[in-house]
Amino acid sequence: MRNSTRTTAAVLALSAAVGSHAGTGFTLNGPALTTGGVSNGQSLLSLSANPAAVGFDRSRAKGDSHVLGGIYAGGGLEYGDAEELFDQYDALADALTDSGGFVNGLSFTAIDPNNPDFSALVAQINTEAQQVDTLLALVGQEGYANADLGFHGAFIINGDVFGGTLGFDLNYSGSASASSIIDPLAFDADAALTELDTAYTLTPGDPVTTFDLTGGISLNINPTTGAVSGAFTNDSLLAVRAAEQTQLGMSYSYPITLSDNSRVYLGAKAKVVQLGLSRVMPRIGDITDSEALFDDISDADMKTTSNLSLDLGALWVSEHVSAGISVEDILEPEYKFNAIDTTGYSAAAAAAVARLGNYQQEAKVSIEASVYTADRTWALSSYVETQATTDAMGEEHQWLQISGGWHSDSFWLPNVRVGYRANQAGSEVSIYSFGVTLFRYVNVDVATATQKVTIEGESLPRGASASMGINFAF
Repeated sequence: MRNSTRTTAAVLALSAAVGSHAGTGFTLNGPALTTGGVSNGQSLLSLSANPAAVGFDRSRAKGDSHVLGGIYAGGGLEYGDAEELFDQYDALADALTDSGGFVNGLSFTAIDPNNPDFSALVAQINTEAQQVDTLLALVGQEGYANADLGFHGAFIINGDVFGGTLGFDLNYSGSASASSIIDPLAFDADAALTELDTAYTLTPGDPVTTFDLTGGISLNINPTTGAVSGAFTNDSLLAVRAAEQTQLGMSYSYPITLSDNSRVYLGAKAKVVQLGLSRVMPRIGDITDSEALFDDISDADMKTTSNLSLDLGALWVSEHVSAGISVEDILEPEYKFNAIDTTGYSAAAAAAVARLGNYQQEAKVSIEASVYTADRTWALSSYVETQATTDAMGEEHQWLQISGGWHSDSFWLPNVRVGYRANQAGSEVSIYSFGVTLFRYVNVDVATATQKVTIEGESLPRGASASMGINFAF
């Protein structure tokens, strides 16, 4: 029964880690879960990645409202295709432990000092090594799980501010991730046999001699008694990280009229970002219970850094077409994780921990385009990020998004939208999404991955997310 619930418990532990360190703002909220980063002309608020969109949003405002706004919350999970993921981590920990593990699976029988034969022993080591390599490859490729939670509030002043439009937004969001940094075993049976050639020259009375068999495996041979013992080291790491971000932004969008039906909006967004990062990175061979690491990440010291950042954007809008470009985080602020004691780690493992001690937010360029019917009843939109960027959890993202929507003046169901997005880097996950606006102001959006994974014997989507929120005007 315990084994049948371990993966579910681990995913819930990830969620708990996010709740404790509610984090990084990677979760899309509101209609943006379906439409992505486009300047959506069918919603009260675009929630666009483009700061120029606040002017476009205000141009669609109806009535005498002084403020347009929205409040949204959402969350999501994504995980690799590894059956009983944390069982795999614990099994790998058993294999990689310095105190025995890998070598405990071998039969070290006494060797006849007068006629030693190492071929069978090396063959057995090779069989064991291939099994551990297979597990390392599986955990390295699919051994990850991510959880995100987020809150987003946006407000636009419905009035001229120096000829343009002023908007504000507040994000408080979180992310937690478990992934592995694999040190391949790389056992070479031929090299091991060559290394042991000199063992044939040992004679009784010679001292105990250690032989390096590659792949972190060594043999200790006592030529007097024929006794053989083994040792094994491997520097694969399990990286469990959490992040907490609070972001306050102020956007300004200025319109330039080109014709009666055509405008260009130029926008800028200044941001104050407070990002807290924490991590635990044990050697996999030192792990006794991988699930307990999520208690550790919740209790870990969080390194909090505050920075200024800046987004720029331009958006051209005509009667039937809009197109835009934006650059986020031009200043590329840098943040730091908490320090980790690497006493007892090899130089390579300590260097890997140090290398992952900093996170720099990379500038990101996005391009968008939409086509509409004249009354904006129907819309088709696309959004693409021009390069891959890495988030604080070490995950690569480069999103391509396509969405379509229907809009009406109905109070009950003013908007229905569908979307598809694909990560062209990192996990390469692809996602279908669907959303509706109900009673004019309530937004509900859900998304599910197209790929499947096996968890507890059941085929489930590789990831899923949901968001709910309300728009308002007063």
